[in-house]
Amino acid sequence: MVVACKKESAPAGSVTGAIESTSAFETGRKVYMANCIACHNVNPKVDGGIGPANFGATRELILQKVVYNKYPDGYTPKRPTRAMVALPHLEKDIDALYAFLNGNQN
Repeated sequence: MVVACKKESAPAGSVTGAIESTSAFETGRKVYMANCIACHNVNPKVDGGIGPANFGATRELILQKVVYNKYPDGYTPKRPTRAMVALPHLEKDIDALYAFLNGNQN
């Protein structure tokens, strides 16, 4: 005997439903708050204690600096410090960080 199962969508308020409905901007904000504000300011338009303001950063700069701790060719760093370390586990969140750091809320 074969029993058919109806696939149900995640209930409202469930973790799966929340993840699916979170915008890239909001995901980027959460990633930034969890990983970046120790050095960068909570407001990415303002310099932090160690890290510079990073609002408006290009996707390439975010990718190179966050994942590989390098600067794109031809980029002049805002500060001479070398405090940042690579955070390769955030590679999947680069687009979301880009959306947040560029104010793309849609």
